Amino acid sequence: MKPEIQKKHQDAAKSTVDLIHSSVNAKTNSKGTNADTLPDVECVFAGYYVVAFVDLLGTDAKNAELKAQPEFPAAMLGQEVAKVKAFQHDFYAVFEGAVRAEKKLKPLRPENMKADLEKLQGNDVKSYAFSDSLVFYASLNMQQDRLVPVSSCFSILTALVCAQLWSLARGVPFRGGVEVGRAATFNGNQILGPALSDAVKLEEQAQFPRILVGNGFHDYLQLNSQLPPDTPENRASREFAEICIGHICESDEPCQLCEPDKTEDSRTRVFSLDVHSEFVADLIGKPHQEWINKARIFAERELQRFSGQNEKLACRYRHLLNYLEGER
Repeated sequence: MKPEIQKKHQDAAKSTVDLIHSSVNAKTNSKGTNADTLPDVECVFAGYYVVAFVDLLGTDAKNAELKAQPEFPAAMLGQEVAKVKAFQHDFYAVFEGAVRAEKKLKPLRPENMKADLEKLQGNDVKSYAFSDSLVFYASLNMQQDRLVPVSSCFSILTALVCAQLWSLARGVPFRGGVEVGRAATFNGNQILGPALSDAVKLEEQAQFPRILVGNGFHDYLQLNSQLPPDTPENRASREFAEICIGHICESDEPCQLCEPDKTEDSRTRVFSLDVHSEFVADLIGKPHQEWINKARIFAERELQRFSGQNEKLACRYRHLLNYLEGER
């Protein structure tokens, strides 16, 4: 490149950088903050949270198919949008219905627990969606009139188990992860921090359609279930934590699908939500076994479809079928 042309390029780049810096300085200084510092997060929005991350399966394969089309695939994209919107609509409908399970829980509790559960509650469960993923979360901080944050965990787990079984029965598989940790909310209903990133890692770790539960979350529930029953808050926390633990099973998670050279010792023991939870079965009632049967039919159909064609996906649905049959 000629020296005079190179100098013009350098000058243009410098002016662009200066323009960016001046714009950033103008915005930050207009808010009374230094350009080299980030605005403080209001402490009321930061703390410990339980976070659930859910992701619809099959999108990557469909995106590859969309990219391979010689013409712009408007109709195919429209079908994918409709599929994701239906997934979100149905998921929210089942989730919101299950969150109201607390109303059914109270009459089932002993008389000495009803007053505690009537008065004490946790923090609101919030959510948002992006693309084919959903995020649900609730603060675990105790506040003036929110003295049993573990009840928010009960709402989230109960709803997730119901939504998982409902989706599998309809042939719409997804994976998920639930964990507790530090986080902060922003822009009204969005969340970021280790709690969310750990929930996403758990979802990615799942080798077949199910919801993994983090060790930190499991420990949190165990601690709450062992609180001394000397206050109404502790008694309610114990009750909700014990139900949550009943939603969880421990089983093997293959390190990698379809690796015959892997030994039994290489498998990882993980916690996951259990679609056979007794409380959820009582909550759903007669349709529970019907949903289980439909989910099994779906898993068997997918296993047959992929056998001999795509062994990785065949393994995924073989594991799912075993999970639905109660194998640990």
